[in-house]
Amino acid sequence: MIELYGKKLENFDDLPVLSETIIKLLALLDDINSTNKQIARIISLDVVLSAKIISLANSPLYASNKPVNDVLQAIMKLGRAEIKNMAMTIKFSSALKKIQLKNINLDMFWKHSLATAFLSNKLMKEYLDKKYYRAEQQSSFYIAGLLHDIGLLIFDILDPDKLEELEKIAERIKNNIAEVELNETKYIHSKEGEKLLKEMGLPESISYPVGYHHNSVDSKDYEGISAIVNISDVFASQFGYYPLQSVVYNHNIDEPIKLTSLSDLSDEDFKIAYDELKSATEMFISFAGLMLGSQ
Repeated sequence: MIELYGKKLENFDDLPVLSETIIKLLALLDDINSTNKQIARIISLDVVLSAKIISLANSPLYASNKPVNDVLQAIMKLGRAEIKNMAMTIKFSSALKKIQLKNINLDMFWKHSLATAFLSNKLMKEYLDKKYYRAEQQSSFYIAGLLHDIGLLIFDILDPDKLEELEKIAERIKNNIAEVELNETKYIHSKEGEKLLKEMGLPESISYPVGYHHNSVDSKDYEGISAIVNISDVFASQFGYYPLQSVVYNHNIDEPIKLTSLSDLSDEDFKIAYDELKSATEMFISFAGLMLGSQ
């Protein structure tokens, strides 16, 4: 049993949860003692997942002269981190298609999640000093970005009328939904999302940054991932991908940006980098839409 937004839940039937199989797969991908054949065997049990991974491996994004014919070849070509990100993206997309919401635009939520995941991965690689994370945590940036707003989905499923009320307040006073949640209730979607991800068995390197993506300056662990997801969440909204209108209001990311080399850029160079990130994000969203479809 888990309590989310004050409601005690016996099961996750109505929530966008990940299957035990994908959780086991993620653990196996992280296990240095596991073999690629073991990983391929588990993926191959899921026909849809297998087909999409092979299709993605043969897509223009990863194209090479040698075609990929099976899952094992895809793993060897792309590497475990990329397979992990792919598998999570495909399965989270499937989970979203099973839910219905009153307030959140599901297609825009999906694009916001993809944008935040893509930006988290890109900012980590290009602008974050490696002292802020271990090599094996690299894929956590993408996945934490992908799942960062799962708490908003929980809110809209469990108490849609309250979310609608808070959204109206947020729009009236031009403040973001997270701030309004804290002011009007004792809950905030980032921490509720963290609780669900922990309950599902996801590692702390993913669940913890999700819990701190609105206040990464208070993060004592996984400081780098939390800061990057915080920045990426705001950038994604600024780029036009936002599931609720109020998420665009009143964000200050000066402190998390100080952890990155973005803070070393001149105003002109920052604008160039920002525009390049926006263009790259738009390309990624378009590609993902072609390969995975909309919600």
